[in-house]
Amino acid sequence: MGGGLLNAFRKAVEKGALSYPDVVAPGQLAADLFQTMNAERSDIVHAYPITSSEGEQILHRRKDSQGKYFEVTDVLLDSFSSRLHEVSLQLYAIRRIVRPDLGD
Repeated sequence: MGGGLLNAFRKAVEKGALSYPDVVAPGQLAADLFQTMNAERSDIVHAYPITSSEGEQILHRRKDSQGKYFEVTDVLLDSFSSRLHEVSLQLYAIRRIVRPDLGD
């Protein structure tokens, strides 16, 4: 999920750069962050609750095929949220370049 949207966005940035070259930097940053976050989103959504060795309920993600095992912690979720905010800021930067009449 998200791959089609990401590809369409990257193409839109390329096309927009012909008329608005300043959209390239925020567009690439937004796309790169989105790509990373898309995989993490899948891991967060597919995590499941387990009981930790301390007896607490935690969210856990296990992907044997990739040797991937980790907990979905508050730190991970805070980082994800912060990067999502950064994607939003970059999209607003593009809007300011392409449609300055809309304001902030």
